[in-house]
Amino acid sequence: MSMGIDRSAYMGAFREEMLEHLQQVTQGLLSLESHPEDGSVVGELFRRVHTIKGSARMMGFTEMADLAHSMEDVLDQMRSGRLRAGAPLLDAMLSAVDLLRELAKNPSPGDGDRPDVQAVLRWLADLGGGSANVAEGPAPTLPDQPPAPVRAERIDAGSRDTVRVGVGRIDTILNLAGELMVLEAARKQWLEDLSQWTQMLDTAGAVARNAGLKGLSDQAQQLSSDAARAAKRYRRLFVQQAELVRELHYQVSTLRMLPTRSIFSTLPRAARDLAKEEGKEVEVVTQGEDTEVDREVLERVRDPLLHLLSNAIHHGIEIPSDRAAAGKPRVGRVRITAYSRGEQAVIEVEDDGAGVDFPAVRQAAVGLGMLGTADAEQLDDSESARLLFLPGLTTSRVVSGAAGRGVGLDVVKSELDALKGRVFLETRKGEGTKVGLEFPITMAFTHVLLVEIGQSIYGIPCSSTQGIAEVPTKVVLRTLRGREALDMTGRAVPLVWTHRLLGVEPAHAAEMARWPALLLGPAERPMAFAVDRVIGDENVIVKPLSPLLRRLPNVSGGIILGDGRVALLLSATALMDAAIGHQTSPPVTPPSRKARAKALRLLVVDDAAISRELERGILSAAGYEVETAVDGVDALEKLKSGDYALVVADVDMPRMNGLELTATIRADPSMAELPVVIVSARESDEDRRRGMEVGAQAYVGKGSFDQTTLLDAIESLIG
Repeated sequence: MSMGIDRSAYMGAFREEMLEHLQQVTQGLLSLESHPEDGSVVGELFRRVHTIKGSARMMGFTEMADLAHSMEDVLDQMRSGRLRAGAPLLDAMLSAVDLLRELAKNPSPGDGDRPDVQAVLRWLADLGGGSANVAEGPAPTLPDQPPAPVRAERIDAGSRDTVRVGVGRIDTILNLAGELMVLEAARKQWLEDLSQWTQMLDTAGAVARNAGLKGLSDQAQQLSSDAARAAKRYRRLFVQQAELVRELHYQVSTLRMLPTRSIFSTLPRAARDLAKEEGKEVEVVTQGEDTEVDREVLERVRDPLLHLLSNAIHHGIEIPSDRAAAGKPRVGRVRITAYSRGEQAVIEVEDDGAGVDFPAVRQAAVGLGMLGTADAEQLDDSESARLLFLPGLTTSRVVSGAAGRGVGLDVVKSELDALKGRVFLETRKGEGTKVGLEFPITMAFTHVLLVEIGQSIYGIPCSSTQGIAEVPTKVVLRTLRGREALDMTGRAVPLVWTHRLLGVEPAHAAEMARWPALLLGPAERPMAFAVDRVIGDENVIVKPLSPLLRRLPNVSGGIILGDGRVALLLSATALMDAAIGHQTSPPVTPPSRKARAKALRLLVVDDAAISRELERGILSAAGYEVETAVDGVDALEKLKSGDYALVVADVDMPRMNGLELTATIRADPSMAELPVVIVSARESDEDRRRGMEVGAQAYVGKGSFDQTTLLDAIESLIG
């Protein structure tokens, strides 16, 4: 009795091999589109398709084998010169590749009768069974259309010369190595403490000697000598362990690294399909495919990269006739380049198209209500470039599958912000546009600069820091737009007082003659962020924030310091975005918020206990005297019996809601001038309009709520 073969044990290797072969077949077919007479490419394609057919038959996957067999027949005729690689033929072959890829991921044995497979088989048979001219004619009309082409693949490629280990197991080892790095920092702190104790013993011995206590002095000196020797031994051991821990962490982190070709290899096919939809001709050139990036980071960059490719083809590359009229080659070029810069990876997408039409960008922003006409006229091109990354902005007049829905660069920026990276854009009218993505090579650990702002310690990625400058308290340069700036080697660098941006009081404002300032952002256009103190740099493990803290503005994660304390990691991109349009001034000049708020009594009205207490805590910490009410009726009773400077009210409340309360306040002559700020989860334009119509002076949405917004709104109304 014969025993059947358990093919399930080979499924992992089969799938990996198929996906690798199919990626090479895709690249070969795209190469034939540019060089249809290249016989060596056809020969390589035939060999790979023949391998696919044989492996599929061995595994019992008949549909895969039949598709590969039909492709093999077509390629055989191309080898003999009976067929040429025309567009319809390549369309059919690429559709077959798409189906093979889908079947390789979810294979099923047996004959099968999938309509899409049968349609492509008939298509290939019709094209491959005719004369040499058949490939140049239109594709035959089929009862079932071929499947839509695959835009871009997830990262599936791998090498057969590897041990298959789950990513989860690698992550576990990497996390353990990361925890060792945290302990390394703790050991460093312990050694510093030991050195301090040694000095204290030396001091105690000297005091005892001066007091004539020789015995006590000798004991202190002996203890000091013993502690110094122990510290020396432990320091040598610490250095060796630290080197081993860093090497272990590095080697484990490399297990997750993949070359950028893992995502680059799918882009020429995606570009071909996008260009075909647009009626354009595009060539994609990739460079730096060997640049290695953490697998998780690379996967998260894949979609932003596809957005940039789509934008380059839709908005950048002109149609062939327009390119010819401008003296350009009919075929547009998109160059995608990857390289590493320190701990950062950079991917640039550059096209040779028309460049960004900034007047059209400003006009689109005005048309969508994002800014007024007068404001738009004052924007220069570099400031207008920021508009491109706003949600909903599009200059496209046509909505298509590729573009025109206002979805693209805002998605790119959001994903890069989440990666603690940045996006930069350069453009030349009539010559093209380059958009770059800069992001950490790995998210396993981060090299940060530790700074003190107010009473707290924060971390800022060193990769985002261009340097440190000094800010004299009383010597600043005012730019033409009224902003403070540093005069650095003849150029004005915008200055931001980070304390005010974060809504905290400076720790040493009175005695600070000079402030350290971090230069954040691109080297060509940095911004200076003044802080209380620069502590130093450190390698840290970044921990995600809990759901309760994820809405904190300007914060991207938490970090564990060597002494066990937890600090917040600031996002340089978020800080720069928050500083745009935020007029700040030196912390030493104006009185503190608490001083301005002293003796001002506020009334917070909200039926939700958590919201009510959160707002009360924020306002109390800012120095205001705060009372609370549970709804509009309760608020009116308190207003009649007390003197308040301002009311903060929710909208949805029982008995009397916030809109009714505001209208009642405005109708009462004794309270008509009392400022009202509405804080509500209702955030539509219609809700805001209704709030203003009944007399509220400010409207703060709970969905985007942060303490700085609320405090700024209150301060603008009552000082």
